[in-house]
Amino acid sequence: MGPELFIKFKNVGFRFYAKEVFGNTSLQICNGQHLAVVGENASGKTTFGKALAGILPVIRGTADYYIPFEKITSVNFQSTLKLSSHENPYLQQRWNSFDSIHAPLVKDYFWPDGKINSETKKLLHEFGAEVLLNKKNIELSNGELRKIELIRAFSSDARIIIIDNAFIGLDQEGTRILKDTLNKISKSKTLVLLALETDELPDFITQTLYCRDMLVYREPIIQKTGKALKHLPVNLIPVYPALPDIMVSIEDVNINYDGQEILKSINWQIKAGEHWALIGPNGSGKTTLLSLFIGDNPQAYAQKIWLFGRQRGTGETIWDIKRKIGFISAELHQYCPRHHTVQQVLIDDIAWIYPGIDRKEILRNAGIWIKWFGIAQSFDTLFGQLSSGEQRLLLFIRTLIYPFALLIADEPCQGLDEQNVQKIKSVFHYIAKNTGASTIYVTHRHMELPESTRLVFDLSEKNKK
Repeated sequence: MGPELFIKFKNVGFRFYAKEVFGNTSLQICNGQHLAVVGENASGKTTFGKALAGILPVIRGTADYYIPFEKITSVNFQSTLKLSSHENPYLQQRWNSFDSIHAPLVKDYFWPDGKINSETKKLLHEFGAEVLLNKKNIELSNGELRKIELIRAFSSDARIIIIDNAFIGLDQEGTRILKDTLNKISKSKTLVLLALETDELPDFITQTLYCRDMLVYREPIIQKTGKALKHLPVNLIPVYPALPDIMVSIEDVNINYDGQEILKSINWQIKAGEHWALIGPNGSGKTTLLSLFIGDNPQAYAQKIWLFGRQRGTGETIWDIKRKIGFISAELHQYCPRHHTVQQVLIDDIAWIYPGIDRKEILRNAGIWIKWFGIAQSFDTLFGQLSSGEQRLLLFIRTLIYPFALLIADEPCQGLDEQNVQKIKSVFHYIAKNTGASTIYVTHRHMELPESTRLVFDLSEKNKK
């Protein structure tokens, strides 16, 4: 007898919104085999993961599953969208004291009724995540949340685990631990890794599919030539007029939640034209610190914080602050409405912050950026129909079509392929060389940092006072 058969596709095609995808696909996944699906942004990797999980409707051919669907679990970006018991979760919720008080603990949200088995305890220890169990679920950082979701999937009774961009959001230590854990898990579960073409695949992978234009192939796809970086539409970057000499100044900032110290004695000054990297391991307080800058965290009023020459709490509104800041983050991405169109995300959801803005000009400029980044979608396309990489690019474009004095990018290249990473870096390079605006760039991957980002603010424990 051969290995136990789990999934068999024969000349199958699936429906994704109103179109057929992955037509005429045939494959088998058996116990002990491990599949990698690789491709660039918008190639269809995440969508194919949904097809493997039995989420997409079959419209041609046959898709046979020899294990129950509940024995297939996925860890992907969208799974982190709603993390609270609140029926309408929102971006600033983790900073709202009322919602934080009523939010469940991680151990109760992810493991109801205290069902934490020995394997879960072992994985929590290996990832150094035991301390997270007694945190409120909405207080987890992006990287901490990723660890918890991976641990829950690994310690479940699933036979197949589908992981989209396995290392996304993890710091260097978390990445090392996950690599070791994947090797161990591969001996007892079947793994499907959805990965960028530049990712290094583990040795245990037994078959690889190559994704492009919502189709899968058995052989590597020959890349098209002539993909040189197009001329940057620099004339469209609107820097805020009359920039102050000091953009941000914070003195002896201390942030605590439920008696837990998040930030201690933090001092930082950012001058006009300076370009900073903000680094630190998962849970070190990077997102909390940024929330004080962008007006989302009410604890800013109790701290010594000056933004654009004015101390917080002296009469300015959060909209006065937000008008001068371009901002993108993983959390912002998570909470962007999937049912909104591209035009709504770019214009309707944010243009109201800028009274008197020329909406037609903004839309025209957005179209130029969309074309430059190579997003082949119309303004009427739903945000949820875009790949996660296209979604991230669209939110980055949104930071470039409104005036800003300070551009804050919290892991802007998370999940992007190499060509798009280079495009993001070229935008930062231009801003540094040709404007007086300041930038803050957050990443766990130092190779993503633009060459012009040379100042470093480190929130590692060894650097905290």
